[in-house]
Amino acid sequence: MNKGQTLIEAIIATLVVILLATGLISGTTAALKASQSARYRALGTKMAQEGIEIVRNKRDEGWNGFISHYVLTDAVPKTATENITITEGSLTFQFTRDITLTYTSGNQTTTVFVDVTWSEGSATRHAKAETILTNWR
Repeated sequence: MNKGQTLIEAIIATLVVILLATGLISGTTAALKASQSARYRALGTKMAQEGIEIVRNKRDEGWNGFISHYVLTDAVPKTATENITITEGSLTFQFTRDITLTYTSGNQTTTVFVDVTWSEGSATRHAKAETILTNWR
């Protein structure tokens, strides 16, 4: 009877260890996935803001040149697309940044909309930024 009881205790102890190990592995995997997702979001948001700054710098070089070179047509959006790869250590992040400019001659403004996209598993994620530029000089 004592030998059977020891065998049952060993099996139960093994099952407890397996359950604990499985829980630790699952928790670690989920934490790593959440960390990478947060890193993607941070980089995507940074690139969306960077897109706004790129256009703002072009506007600051001169409004008329900006309108004639980058915007061209009243109320017809113009979009530029850029693929961006960022490598941090052993991690590589792939993004696509679309910058859309829409000029309105009536109030002399250009709406800038930036949409940064990336893939996480089977989902496509976005970081967006928008501003309105005027001829402030």
